[in-house]
Amino acid sequence: MRTKFVVAVVAVSIPAAFFIGTASGWRPAEPASTQSVARVVSNSPSDVLATVAGKSIMADEVDGRLGNLLLRQRVDEYKQRREVLRDLISNRLLESEAERRHTTVKDLLQAEVEQKIRPVSDEEANAVYESAAGRFGNAPSTDALRSISESMRRNGL
Repeated sequence: MRTKFVVAVVAVSIPAAFFIGTASGWRPAEPASTQSVARVVSNSPSDVLATVAGKSIMADEVDGRLGNLLLRQRVDEYKQRREVLRDLISNRLLESEAERRHTTVKDLLQAEVEQKIRPVSDEEANAVYESAAGRFGNAPSTDALRSISESMRRNGL
């Protein structure tokens, strides 16, 4: 994440660096060297990211200003990666089992999940509807009961 932040800072600050003011007016600035660009995207906390008026801005100073933002982003990234990995594992396991049974994943799920879920009784759906009738607003009770039944079936209740 540090690289993305630093690149954004560089992108914002580059337009201001295109011209240098002199006594006779503004002149184009010299382009940054490849070496200075390489330092900007470095991941070491002790690296100099920029030098302004002879004073260095260090990577750890930028990180310090970011506070917990980087930590939260890394935790979010970890959670997203974990979720994607879990999905990939589940899909691969389903594909493997479907292949072993010489069927498709869709047919496997139909046989092993959909057909084994018991239907929701009218009494169960009505009990839920009665306890939460206000949540359905002006929707007809038949639509609300159908929605409740589908939701309960989907959730295996």
